[in-house]
Amino acid sequence: MKKVLLSAAIILSAGSVFAQAKFVNKAFNEVKVENPNFDEARNLIKQALENPETMDQAKTWYVAGFVENKVFESERNKQFVGKQPDQAKMYEALVKVYDFYNKAYELDNAPDAKGKVKPKYSKDIVTTLRNAQNYLVNAGSFYYDQKNYQGSYDMFAKFIEVGKDDRYKPETMTPAADSLNLQIMFYKGVAASLIPNSDLAIAAYEDLKGKNYQELDVYKYLSTEYLNVKDSANFTSTLEEGATKFPTEPYFVQTLINVYLNSGDYDKAVVYLDEAIRQEPDKAQYYELKGKIYESKKDMKEALACYKKALEIDPYYADAWANIGIIYYNEAVEEQDKASLIKDTKAYNKAIVDQVRPKFKEALPYIEKAHELNPEKREYLIALRGIYYNLRMGDEYEKVEAILNSMP
Repeated sequence: MKKVLLSAAIILSAGSVFAQAKFVNKAFNEVKVENPNFDEARNLIKQALENPETMDQAKTWYVAGFVENKVFESERNKQFVGKQPDQAKMYEALVKVYDFYNKAYELDNAPDAKGKVKPKYSKDIVTTLRNAQNYLVNAGSFYYDQKNYQGSYDMFAKFIEVGKDDRYKPETMTPAADSLNLQIMFYKGVAASLIPNSDLAIAAYEDLKGKNYQELDVYKYLSTEYLNVKDSANFTSTLEEGATKFPTEPYFVQTLINVYLNSGDYDKAVVYLDEAIRQEPDKAQYYELKGKIYESKKDMKEALACYKKALEIDPYYADAWANIGIIYYNEAVEEQDKASLIKDTKAYNKAIVDQVRPKFKEALPYIEKAHELNPEKREYLIALRGIYYNLRMGDEYEKVEAILNSMP
């Protein structure tokens, strides 16, 4: 009795396998007819992919890829007769072609029970994937235009994977293909940079370093990505590496100057600022910035020299005029603070006349010039008001006060 039941179980199991195999064959045949029903074929192969009896068979995955490739081709071929393909449908199928065929290839090249490898579908798989490779670039561009940046990144990444896969050599490893591969690696980084909360762009740009493809942009974009993830160490090291590789590109030096200024490392800031001046000796802004560094270091003599050098280069540089005036203005305020400690009225008045007012007078022409060049800047007007007040210039004081009161 037990033997009979066992035999029945074997027959039932075999029947299940045969039923699933029928689904695979039917799906395969369905897409080979003149007017295929792709939905029906997909439904049939889906059942086989999910059934334990057929889900680990190379043929199942091969047919799944074959069905999707026919969907892809049906849309792609519309272009050849002047029709517009459904690109979303076309590239969705293309993604599945690669996923299914890669799994099929893996199973097709697995050793059988006797340890032998007898691939049946691999040659066709390789040919199909190789021929479809460039369409991955089109898919990446399509998804990018649709603002599906993850999809765009995935397509560009698949293109690169195919180029690196030994199965596709030597056909895809020509110099032209290598050049295209680098271009797509760059596009992959661009797409990745637009994916929220992702560090994929960092890996993409790091992979491009040293490959002589748009390296200037690679270093710029890479530094930005490190900044976005608040990796200050790699942000700074990337900028420093970029400054070394591209000594005539001001972006790296200028950004490093700001980095070291913000961190309070004025000595390093001056090093890169001097390099910037060496590259562009006629840029007044560099001298003005260097003056500010010396001000921060309380070296007013060097600061004044830098501001005056900036004015030699650009006499219309309002901030340089103002910075000189503010130095003298602050010196006047310091003298005023000292005078306020004098208790003797006569001595106090003498200090105001001899020490305080001369400094305000020294500041006046510089602040007036800055205001003349940029009459809308509130800071200049506030400084002027303070000078006019301390020099007892009532009419001028009232005019400036009126302007300030009229400002929003």
